[in-house]
Amino acid sequence: MKKTFLLISLFIITTTWAYSIAPVNIAFQPTNKEAFVDESVTLTATAENPVGDAQDLAFQWIKNGNNISNANTNSYSISKVALSDSGKYTVEAKNVCKLAANSIEAEIKVLENNSGPAITNNIGVLDFGDVKIGELNPETSKVSMTNSGDDNLIITAINISGAEANAFTITSPALPVVIEPESSIDIIVNFKPTKVGLNQAKMTIVSNSENNTTVELRGNGIENRTITSTVSSLSFGSVVINEEVKLKFDIENPTTKNITITEIAVSSSDFNFTVLTDPIITPNTKREIVVTFLPTEEKDYDEVLTISTDVSNSLVMPLTISTEYSNTLEIPLTAKAIQSSVWDGIPTITSTKSYPNPGENNITLEMTFDEVNNYQVSIVNLKGVEIKSFEGYSVIGSNRIIWDGRDGANTKVASGTYFAIIKVEDNIQTISIIVQ
Repeated sequence: MKKTFLLISLFIITTTWAYSIAPVNIAFQPTNKEAFVDESVTLTATAENPVGDAQDLAFQWIKNGNNISNANTNSYSISKVALSDSGKYTVEAKNVCKLAANSIEAEIKVLENNSGPAITNNIGVLDFGDVKIGELNPETSKVSMTNSGDDNLIITAINISGAEANAFTITSPALPVVIEPESSIDIIVNFKPTKVGLNQAKMTIVSNSENNTTVELRGNGIENRTITSTVSSLSFGSVVINEEVKLKFDIENPTTKNITITEIAVSSSDFNFTVLTDPIITPNTKREIVVTFLPTEEKDYDEVLTISTDVSNSLVMPLTISTEYSNTLEIPLTAKAIQSSVWDGIPTITSTKSYPNPGENNITLEMTFDEVNNYQVSIVNLKGVEIKSFEGYSVIGSNRIIWDGRDGANTKVASGTYFAIIKVEDNIQTISIIVQ
């Protein structure tokens, strides 16, 4: 009996010893990682347990020789790394027999976001509206510039170019100017029109940013009159003989005294107009004028609508004196009478283009017109849903609209293909735009 007992004990001891020498094996080692600040990083390792299941293993992640709290699975993740997370990491895998194995070192290297300065502006077009010839815009107009990068932005120059560049001036800031990251400054721009009608120029902001930005400047120069108009001319386009077309516009009293409309006249009987029931216009109020065109013969019409006021002739002085007034307003009227509604002339829109294309923001739609006319522009997505619309009254030649890549709710649109549908009367043209 005693001999048998000893043999059994020896067997048990031998068996236990055989289990205790079984090693844990790191089957998959963690690898080095690089990430920029605020990016995510995950280290992963797998281990084999020769005396049980893999889920029986206990893990402990270690950074620079120190245990990491609550890092006790086979993977370790950091959702947003900081510079302090840089270091050398290992993981220890241990089985129920308290035998452990350590992985090789894996280094996490955290990089700074050295993107440098980046300039952005809050608008693509600065429109001054109507301003009298020789006078400054009455209200302060400004464009906000923001440094969206991570280094100081230095604006070294603000250049204004274009045919009417001398109508626009920069009053502040003094240059050079430094803008810290996530900070903004306002550029104050004045407008003093040099001609009647549309005055246009381009303002370019030069800086140490990789992307210099531009803003379109525009304003409408008006004569110093007793009345002003929302249009400089009316174009009825092509109209079939004996068919009626109506266009409307507003007249306004910009003075500080009541003005009486004494006469409204047109040089052709094929044009008619609404008669004002109350000819007296009080200061800073508007009246709508509706002009009706009913052609009686096939020809090109080039007429004038004249609106006269009760201002004394003695007050009509040279327009070079900005405080004096003219007592009449003349609106050119143009039209083409045709025999049928089939389009038989040169299209109103002679060319269209967009740039940059592809683009991210401040995409310019350029349209060339051979006559003045009302136009509508709709930006639609691939489903045909309108996301932004523009409308205006063209000038002969180049006309530009700048789309900032946002919808009607001022939300940045997703990357993809969009279409600009340009409509002038029955003439429609489409431009494909790719937003990055």
